[in-house]
Amino acid sequence: MIEIILKIVICQFVFLLIYETLLKRETFFQWNRFYLLATTVLSILIPFLKINWFRKSISENVSTTINEIVLYASAGKKENGIQMIAEESSNFSFSIEHFYLIGCMVFAILFFRKLYHLDQLKQKSRKIVFPEFVEYRIPNSTSAFSFMNCFFIGENVKNDSYSSILNHELIHIKQKHSFDLLFFELLRIFLWFNPLIYLYQKYSAEIHEFIADQNIDKSKNYETLLQEIFGTENFSFTNSFSSKSLLQKRIIMLNKKSKKMAKLKFLVALPFLAVMLLFASSNQVQAQDLNSMNDEEMKQFIYDEFRLKSSKGESAYEQLSRLIDKEKSSEDEIQSKETYYKFMMLMRLMAEESIEKGIIKESEFPNLTKTGRTYDEYVKWKKQEIENNKKSESIKTIQYLVPADVLNEETIPFVEVDQVPLFENCEKDKTKECFQNELQNHIKQNFHYPEEAIKKNISGKVFVNFIIKKDGAIAIKAIRAPDEILEKCVYELMMKTPTLKPAVHQRKAVNMSMSIPITFKLDDKEDAKKK
Repeated sequence: MIEIILKIVICQFVFLLIYETLLKRETFFQWNRFYLLATTVLSILIPFLKINWFRKSISENVSTTINEIVLYASAGKKENGIQMIAEESSNFSFSIEHFYLIGCMVFAILFFRKLYHLDQLKQKSRKIVFPEFVEYRIPNSTSAFSFMNCFFIGENVKNDSYSSILNHELIHIKQKHSFDLLFFELLRIFLWFNPLIYLYQKYSAEIHEFIADQNIDKSKNYETLLQEIFGTENFSFTNSFSSKSLLQKRIIMLNKKSKKMAKLKFLVALPFLAVMLLFASSNQVQAQDLNSMNDEEMKQFIYDEFRLKSSKGESAYEQLSRLIDKEKSSEDEIQSKETYYKFMMLMRLMAEESIEKGIIKESEFPNLTKTGRTYDEYVKWKKQEIENNKKSESIKTIQYLVPADVLNEETIPFVEVDQVPLFENCEKDKTKECFQNELQNHIKQNFHYPEEAIKKNISGKVFVNFIIKKDGAIAIKAIRAPDEILEKCVYELMMKTPTLKPAVHQRKAVNMSMSIPITFKLDDKEDAKKK
C-alpha cells in the first residue's frame, strides 16, 4: 500500500511540475482543464497497471506448508502449553491502517459539514427558479458563487453588477465545473495526506475562473468589477466570482492570448507518461551481483525485494510458502548464502506483518523482527547438526498407508485451492487465515506434552504431511520425527481433527495436501537437564 501511495504522489508531482513550468501561463484553458483531470486519474491508475511486456516473467511453484506451531512444556509441571506463530490476538492494536481510516473519517465529516452549511444557506435564502438555474438571494451578504445548477448572490450586491456576475457564473453552471471540484473534494477524503491533491483542486478552480472570464461578453467595466470587494463563502467546491488571490491572475489572463504553436507543449507530457508506466509496471528489481555484496548489503537487498512484493499484495507468508517449495533440500544439506538470507528476511517480514496487523504484539515477542546468525555462523552450526544427525538414528520418517482412492485422484496443494476446507467456525469467514487459526485452536485444545517425553527430555521438530480428503477426513501421509513418542503424539493429535467441509477447486470438492512443522520445546530448565 505504501508503495502504491508513493507512486501516486510521484506521478502527480511530475504531472504538476509539467503544468507549473509549461502550461499554467497559457490561455488554452479547456486543454488545461482536461490535462488536470486526466493526469489526476492517470496518476491513480498507473500504479495498478501491469503491462506484461514491461515485466519479467517468473515461474513460481506453489507450496503446501503453513505456519510452524511450537508446543512447549514447563519443567516439573504437569501443565502443558502451546505457542502458535501468527495466532490471532484478541487485544486491539493501533496500526497505520487505523490512522488512515481515521483521517478518511475526519475529512468525510468535514465534507458533509460543508454540504450541510450549504443547505442551511439555501434554507435562509430567497429562492427564484429559472429554466437553466436556481437563484438564491442571500440576505445581508455580498457573496457571489455557484454550485451545480444553483447561483448564490448576496442581496447587497449592486444591481448594475448583477448581469455580469450572473453571466460569469452561468458559464460555470453550463460547463459543469462543480463536478471537477467535487471530484477533487472526494479525492481529498481518500488521499487526505497528499498535499498535491489540494494543488490540483486549486489549479482547477483557477482554470474555471479563466474559462468563465474568457467566454462572457466583457464590458469595459468588467476589470473594474473584478476588483470590487465581494464576500466569499468557505466552500472549497464552489466557484466564487470574487477571489482576492486570483484577482491579479484573472486580469492578466483577460488580456493575454497564447500562440497556437504553444499547444505543442502538451506533447511534453507523453514521454514522461511512458517513463511512469515503465516505473509502475516493472515489479522486478534490477538484477545485481549478490556475490559481490557483503552480508548486510545482501540481507537489505533481499529484504527490499520481498517488501516490494508484499506491498503489491503477496504477503510474506505466501512468499515463504513458495520459497519452501522451490528450495526443497534435505536435512543434511547446507543452504547457499542467498537462500539462507531469503528465509531469514521472509521470517522477519512475516513477523513485521503480524505485528502491523495486530495478530501478535511486539512487546510479547521482542526478538521476532531481529535477524539471526550470520551465514558463517549458520554454516558452522549446520555442519555440527549434520554430524550429530549422522551419529543419531532417532530421526525417522514414518510413511503411512494412504487409501487407494486418494492416491489415484488429483490432490491440490493448500495454496492453490480456490476454497480451503472449512471448520464449523469458518462458515462465514472462508479464508485461509480462519482455517489456520481453527487448526491451531484444535491443536491447542487437544495437545498434551507427553509425560514420557518430558521425563526423557525429548524435544525437537516434527514434520507432518497429510491430506484432507474429499469427504473432509484427515489422511496422514508421513511424519518425520526425532522420536517415536513425538511421532505418536502428533499422529493422535491430527487424527482428532473433526470432519471438515472439503476443499473446493474449480467448483468441485477435491483432496487437498499440506504439511505442518511442529516444534516440541522444553523450557530452559529441561534443556539444562539434557545438557
